[in-house]
Amino acid sequence: MTLIDIYDELKEKGIKYYSGRYGFGNDVDAATIEIRGCYGIFFDVTQLKTERQEMHTAVHELSHIETGAMVSIDATPWEVYKAEQKATRHEIKRMIPFAELRAVTQSEECRNNYEIAEHFNVPEELVEQAIEYYHNHGERW
Repeated sequence: MTLIDIYDELKEKGIKYYSGRYGFGNDVDAATIEIRGCYGIFFDVTQLKTERQEMHTAVHELSHIETGAMVSIDATPWEVYKAEQKATRHEIKRMIPFAELRAVTQSEECRNNYEIAEHFNVPEELVEQAIEYYHNHGERW
């Protein structure tokens, strides 16, 4: 999967996306809004340093939409946390499928999280979250 594939998917689904200097603060790299069933994703280019990070962010925001893990402007911190967790779980399943992760970790190809991240073209942090998620959900290595 490439960044172009993700943007093509957004277009196919009718999801608008914009890049700019939005200054969301707190290291927030994107925000997704929904108005009457239409979605827009706003990418803050000041926070996106690499293509890999941009792809991760795009898939994560798409995961919010696909799972319905959206929050209102007055959401509580707990509601935001739950929505973020739901979107992250969806992103993990999409970007780092368990069967492929298991196969990669059992091969000589990838010996550490950095190499696994390179293999899947995702940030190392997402690999750590995936390993924790699959471990906590009883997947057998």
